[in-house]
Amino acid sequence: MIVCIKHDPNPQAIPDLKLNEIREFIQSKIFVIASSTYLHQTSFFRYCFQQFLPIAQSEFIQNSAWIDEKDAENNISFKHMITESVLQIAKDLSTHSFGNTSTRESGDEGTGEEEFFLCKKWHDSEDPLYLCNHDEGDKNSEEQNTATFSLLISDIEIIAEDLLNFFKQLGFLLFDWNDDLQKREDAVEVNLLFNSIQIHSYNTYLLLFFLSFIESDQNKKRERAELLFRVLGVPLALRESIGKELCAGEF
Repeated sequence: MIVCIKHDPNPQAIPDLKLNEIREFIQSKIFVIASSTYLHQTSFFRYCFQQFLPIAQSEFIQNSAWIDEKDAENNISFKHMITESVLQIAKDLSTHSFGNTSTRESGDEGTGEEEFFLCKKWHDSEDPLYLCNHDEGDKNSEEQNTATFSLLISDIEIIAEDLLNFFKQLGFLLFDWNDDLQKREDAVEVNLLFNSIQIHSYNTYLLLFFLSFIESDQNKKRERAELLFRVLGVPLALRESIGKELCAGEF
């Protein structure tokens, strides 16, 4: 279990900048993206502004993951890796928000058919990407520290096994997102199948009941028609055709 003396900042409490301050900063400091649309400038700046401060001040994200104290070459610059991940995600965020680059010049990306750019990059990246989340925990809890820190990795297959083992040593609980997601989808499918069987059974019962009701109603119509034929003396040769017409209507 990790005990943190200094709490990470709450991302929601990080001071934000106004739009005019963002644009002024971009015009003076990062003029390379000054020609981008205001939407792209803002999304790029807000993402970076909200990510780098927590990473820089985090007590969990240390500069190095000391897997082997005796051999510094085996150690991993953990904070550097995560910082690179943030930069990689934000790299093209100043030019487009969706995967369809053909609309980049016009800035019109809202056709509804494009994949959100960050999701596409997350899925297609050949390098590991990290999403970090820290919450302050339950302030009303009797426990001293209920804060949690979670780390979502885009693909554990390209992460060094030593690093995953290091996470385990620190007390991280490792979950396979895809495996967990598949289990959830399977559970939903089973539930839907069960409900479908119930609905199908119920509908079958209603259908059988309805057909039974129709058959009973038709029998009553035929009985009334036969009585009418006898009273009126309708010839036997005509009763069948007349009876079909009467039973087909409200009789």
